[in-house]
Amino acid sequence: MNRFSYAISLGCLLCLSAGALADDAKKTPRDECVFFSTTNDWRALDDLNMVLWAPNKHTAYHVGLTQPVAGLRFANALAFIDGNGDRLFCSYGGDAIATDKIGVSEKSSIHFIKRLDAEGIAKLEEKYKVDLNRDKKKKIPKEPARETAE
Repeated sequence: MNRFSYAISLGCLLCLSAGALADDAKKTPRDECVFFSTTNDWRALDDLNMVLWAPNKHTAYHVGLTQPVAGLRFANALAFIDGNGDRLFCSYGGDAIATDKIGVSEKSSIHFIKRLDAEGIAKLEEKYKVDLNRDKKKKIPKEPARETAE
């Protein structure tokens, strides 16, 4: 095989590979980003997963961490760390979360952020046995029946 036909074969192979990669990129959902200032609420599912609501209680994101954060489910507060200063919470750019547990800070980078639809929320609720619906109105307990004084 001469050099010319080898170069043509290699070029065709690279074109086919690039097309397959482009098709795969279309199939896999892209990571989302959330503005730090719009974070509304969060709920830890376990030490590696959490749900983040932003910019309101109707828009939820599944956030996966690169390493476990012990006690994440019991944390009262989280620090959202903007690694590259772009004011976006993403799975790239060094963004992370940290907790402060009895004076010991634990930190983990973001592995992925995926926007959740109703089906995604239902799957997480079933998997982790939690209620992630933020639309429920709080029920006001009925007042007990009072006897009137005669």
